[in-house]
Amino acid sequence: MPSSSAPMSSHADLLTIAPGESAIDLAAVARMRACLKEKGLDPDEEPQVFTDRYIHEVMEVIKEGKKRTFEYALEKLATCIRWRRHYGADKILEAVANNQDQGVLRSLAPGHMFWSGEDAFGRPILYAKPSLMDLATFDRHDYERAHVYLLEQGLRRMRPGVTSFVLVADATGFGIRHLNLALMRSLLELATGEGAQPPSTHD
Repeated sequence: MPSSSAPMSSHADLLTIAPGESAIDLAAVARMRACLKEKGLDPDEEPQVFTDRYIHEVMEVIKEGKKRTFEYALEKLATCIRWRRHYGADKILEAVANNQDQGVLRSLAPGHMFWSGEDAFGRPILYAKPSLMDLATFDRHDYERAHVYLLEQGLRRMRPGVTSFVLVADATGFGIRHLNLALMRSLLELATGEGAQPPSTHD
């Protein structure tokens, strides 16, 4: 997804990406980018992820009827960048494509998690059937990275303006032997960013 960099301005320059989408306050987005860089977290290092539209939507989050503050959005985006750095998200697609991450390839070999098509809103669809996972080769670290890989694939499949995807899970044949609590906690960290800090990641 292309990203457009906006200069700082004393007036709110507005950009509408497509009909039906809310206008983007480019000056506010530029301020957010500058604040992240002050923290040593440069969103411009991954322009295909941290687009103006994505940063704008994080800044416009409404919860319990109230718009979140600029500081709240700043911390959310900072956590996201730290998460990506911690998991090496920007390099994992290339590593798998070059057969340099055998753990991810082994985890996905059964074909039980894959992307296919879009819903009516243009959101990519991820299909999963946990009962098909190969328990004989299961490794929690590899599975964590496999999910990071899938998330990166999903990002590349999103059209401009799309910021979410759909998960369709088939529980047929799923049993206690497929349940790994440590993995579930790790996947929760992947989803919330709580695992973004190295050992001493959207509402």
